[in-house]
Amino acid sequence: MTYGSIPADIFVILALNLIFAVSHTLFASRGLKKWFLSAFPAAMPYYRFIYNLISFLTLGVLYYFAPNPPVVVYRVLPEFKLPILLVQLSAVAGFLWVMWHIDGSEFLGLRQIVRKLKGKYDLSSLDEESTLMIKGPYKYSRHPIYLFSIIILIAQPVMNLLYFVSTLCFILYFYIGSVFEERKLSAQFGQAYNDYKKATGRILPKFSTLFK
Repeated sequence: MTYGSIPADIFVILALNLIFAVSHTLFASRGLKKWFLSAFPAAMPYYRFIYNLISFLTLGVLYYFAPNPPVVVYRVLPEFKLPILLVQLSAVAGFLWVMWHIDGSEFLGLRQIVRKLKGKYDLSSLDEESTLMIKGPYKYSRHPIYLFSIIILIAQPVMNLLYFVSTLCFILYFYIGSVFEERKLSAQFGQAYNDYKKATGRILPKFSTLFK
């Protein structure tokens, strides 16, 4: 599907990514979560799971309607395909490392449902229990999920226009999102988080932390 010209296609791709970013940010906002808690307290334990499900479906629908012009931005040489694959697999392993460290079931919203069924859900935690993560992958990056996601997005043997523009949008969204996340974490954890920020890179690791 295309919309007649490359500039028009790029505009539509940008617009669809913006729609996803705005909706994703809105559902992740603390203000909406508090409203949801006041309006539907019994459903709060399911919020995180529903949020992830809506995000996944929204992304799928938007990309179904996104233009995909037959434009290849780059294509790696055959001899580099294996190294690219190894980079991808390493990034996937890193992503799984993060999920193990933070409890992937909490991230996905499944553990919240289990706590609800066991009668142990604390509504004051809203949609997830938050702790200050500074070990494991968080020792090297304050946002390792973003780091490994970016590597997975970039490490592609073939990059077409749709994927290229969307990748740039996601990298920008990750950075902007990290700024707002860190404001919340600084308010929540105070000086402990501010000290952590000084010692650790936002997304890319600091060279000094790689050998600690």
